[in-house]
Amino acid sequence: MKKIISLIMLLSVAAKVFSQQINPPKKQLSSKEYRSKSTDQAILGGSRLIKGKGMIFAGLNVQKNATGFDFSGDVMEAFGIVAVGGCIPLFIGAVHNHKKGKDISAGLKLENSLSLQQLKVSSTSFPALSVKINL
Repeated sequence: MKKIISLIMLLSVAAKVFSQQINPPKKQLSSKEYRSKSTDQAILGGSRLIKGKGMIFAGLNVQKNATGFDFSGDVMEAFGIVAVGGCIPLFIGAVHNHKKGKDISAGLKLENSLSLQQLKVSSTSFPALSVKINL
């Protein structure tokens, strides 16, 4: 019995150690999701840019105290510069995602067609697949 339990434990450890990890495939985003992601990044980048400019302006206008050793204005300016620098990747990502969202769009819509049936003209509709590729 001890041999069987030790064999089962050895096999379970070996199966865990030597098994491969399978990464699930990444889900492709639709053009609508890319566009919403682009809008969110642009809004976040714009707000960070405005806040960074405000911090730089506030840091320039901080009054020095009588000793002259107050660095709060300089620190505020530095944080403002970092905030403005941090908005650049957001704007680049927004443009990239906007282009990805515009590249390919597919849709399904109903098209109307006139047809002659027995002695009258009737309108019939049929499904049509549309693919738009921007080059």
